[in-house]
Amino acid sequence: MFASKKMRLKLLPFFFLLPFYSINGIVMSQELPDFSKKSPKSKTIYVPEHYQTVRGKILDELTQTPLPGATVILLNSNPLKGTTADGNGDFRIEQVPTGRQGIKVTYLGYKEKILENLIVGSAKEVILNINMIENPVQVEEVEIKSKVDRTLVNNEVVTVSGRGFNMDETNRYAGTRDDPSRMVANYAGVGVGNDIRNDIIVRGNSPVGVLWKLDGIDIPNPNHFSIQGATGGPISILNNNLLDKSDFLTSAFPAEYGNKMAAVFDLKMRKGNDEQNEFTGQFGFNGIELMAEGPISKKNKSSYLASYRYSTLQIFNLLGIDFGAPGLPQYQDFSTKLNFPTEKFGIFSVVGIGGKSTISIYDSTRNKADLITDLDRGFDIATGSDMGVLGVSNQHLFTKNSFGKITFAISGAKFSNVIDTVWYDTTLKRNLREKDLWHNFSSENKIDAIYTFHHKINLRHFIKTGVNYTRFIFKLDERNKRMIFYDQTGNTEMVQSFFHWQWKISLPLTLNAGVNYKYFFLNEKKALEPRFGLKYEISQRQSLNAGFGVHTQSQILSTYFLEKLDTNAIPPRTLLTNKNMDFTSAYHYVLGYNLSLSDLWKFKTEFYYQDLSKIPVESTKSSFSMINAGADYNGPPKIDSLLNNGTAFNYGTEFTFEKIFSNDFYFLSTFSFYTSKYKGSDGIERSTQFDGGYVINLLGGTEFKVGKKGKVLVFDTKYTMAGGRRYTPVNVDSSIKYMQAYYNTEQAYSKKFSPYSRLDMKLGFRNNYQKFTLTWFVSVENVLNQENVLQQVFNKYNLDNGKDPIEEVYQLKLFYIGGFKIEF
Repeated sequence: MFASKKMRLKLLPFFFLLPFYSINGIVMSQELPDFSKKSPKSKTIYVPEHYQTVRGKILDELTQTPLPGATVILLNSNPLKGTTADGNGDFRIEQVPTGRQGIKVTYLGYKEKILENLIVGSAKEVILNINMIENPVQVEEVEIKSKVDRTLVNNEVVTVSGRGFNMDETNRYAGTRDDPSRMVANYAGVGVGNDIRNDIIVRGNSPVGVLWKLDGIDIPNPNHFSIQGATGGPISILNNNLLDKSDFLTSAFPAEYGNKMAAVFDLKMRKGNDEQNEFTGQFGFNGIELMAEGPISKKNKSSYLASYRYSTLQIFNLLGIDFGAPGLPQYQDFSTKLNFPTEKFGIFSVVGIGGKSTISIYDSTRNKADLITDLDRGFDIATGSDMGVLGVSNQHLFTKNSFGKITFAISGAKFSNVIDTVWYDTTLKRNLREKDLWHNFSSENKIDAIYTFHHKINLRHFIKTGVNYTRFIFKLDERNKRMIFYDQTGNTEMVQSFFHWQWKISLPLTLNAGVNYKYFFLNEKKALEPRFGLKYEISQRQSLNAGFGVHTQSQILSTYFLEKLDTNAIPPRTLLTNKNMDFTSAYHYVLGYNLSLSDLWKFKTEFYYQDLSKIPVESTKSSFSMINAGADYNGPPKIDSLLNNGTAFNYGTEFTFEKIFSNDFYFLSTFSFYTSKYKGSDGIERSTQFDGGYVINLLGGTEFKVGKKGKVLVFDTKYTMAGGRRYTPVNVDSSIKYMQAYYNTEQAYSKKFSPYSRLDMKLGFRNNYQKFTLTWFVSVENVLNQENVLQQVFNKYNLDNGKDPIEEVYQLKLFYIGGFKIEF
């Protein structure tokens, strides 16, 4: 899987243990086509050998009620092939040729919807959930015939800074490794520059501010080998094969999204096939995977969907393949969704994901042939993290214009990290170990009760409201030989509520307005957050958008319980000096312009400004600010007596130029230019850790039909250039004196590594057989073998050899990934 054994040996242990090296159309009014009539056979050049069924359900986007009688047409079919939806909104088109296909859906009073580039394979049915948008004008006033932009979000109340994506994009783009986080790094406004972790750095904000949602549930960090307080990791627990179309939001998001202020991942898990059993086997970078889906009861249309993955490298190890490394990452995850529709009580569903990951590198027991980095020498390191979510929900209709959804969920994350010191005793001639130099045995769990209500008052007015009660249950235990950081067990609560109103003032003008309120029981802090969005459609191809929102978020949970020993008290007592910290606040301002040069070529630009305040900083003068936390490798900062006196601001401009996949090729280019500054308690304005300055992405790909049997060869490429990572320089004299890294904090983030650049390529092949579909790919990352600096470290062992103790650690160089998938 790596470019060479030498490179593999150097990188494997380092990637997963880096966090622990530092201990600190057609309108219904027209005559409908008669699909029962058979047209004379026409001459065609290519007749596919394999066919499949395309089916699904057509619903009103706001009320989720069926749209019986909606017309569905298979594009470019000859003779014309199509159908109409039944009383439940269900439709079915059989004998659809394999390959890329498109459909058009029309319904009286609604905007037509066109879905193109649907990959139809011989192994699995294509099942679609299609939400239609009602037009606010009377149908006799205008013929509704507009093509829908497939990059639009699911959530219609999103006005600015949003993008929808589907499973095909996570599979398609080079360098994404089937990871939704790495995939959105191709979008405008998302910072890159770290090949090891998939942290989402949006518009100069800390990744701590990213909200992860799955089917309406706020979930913990969905990544293996995660760090307490972070939102990213080396490998995603999320399985892209199970995801439905989802949303990614980068600013001024609607009122229903609370307690985060950087970005939102609003993920949807698809339901399983409710008519036939289907299976998938996959082998690749993310592991060896088995997936199954099918009906629980065909009569009731209930279904299941389940997937299990196990780490690829561990499979090799069990087969006796020696990687020559002192430790290998081990991980596994499971995802499932159960769906139970009923006639009287709505739809019941169960969704769950979970992951477990561990790695151990023992210097005391390693083989002499095993390579170990200088940063590992003298340490026995064992680390792991677990994560899980289980939710049960019921969506029920009250009337044809209103529905509610109630959800109960439990979720949590567990961290287990231990570092022991080891050395070789020349007298005893054996390794000795000092146990528990540092450890962290912590868990953060929560219980959620959520209710949302949706009601369409009429064609112009729609409201959505909801409440979310969360109970946090935690056990925090982190300490080293000298001091205790956390030794707390307890619970607390938070209540969030929101109200959203959408007013379609006229055909071109739409207003979205709302408010979010939250109350934190731990320290009785509360926040009221207004949100506004305005969209004006200049024409069918142009629109202006504006957004404003106040967004607040609580601090990383463990920082509230950082312990400080009061030695002046008799007897000494423990103080929680951070417990009364307030929410950090951000005011978002966004102005955007969208232009459709054609149905396939899109241009988009946005200008934004974000004003941040109430950021925790030290009580004494320093450069520290919590705004820079979240992407470090040693967890949340261990600083007591923090005050909400810090400020920051971000501003920038983004451009997106895209050719949507058609005629066998696509193109995407994004240009982001931004500034991110902050002030600590010393009042000096500095760049934040995330102030890279710019990000440029150029992506493209094509497909070639091979032969006459539906075989397809796929080629994708991506080039990324970004401003270098910012860092604080090492204080060489102090580091040598104390034989560990000390930094010139008064020069925090004043230095910048060389610009980051990387070229990725991906080659794939897809073939449909009679009963199964086979897909394989080879991806080459950093094709040009560019040396991108990850960080600067102090290596005390260099002093023994007369070398410079300050050295640079590089990110991935030339890197190969391969995999295949079989569906049947």
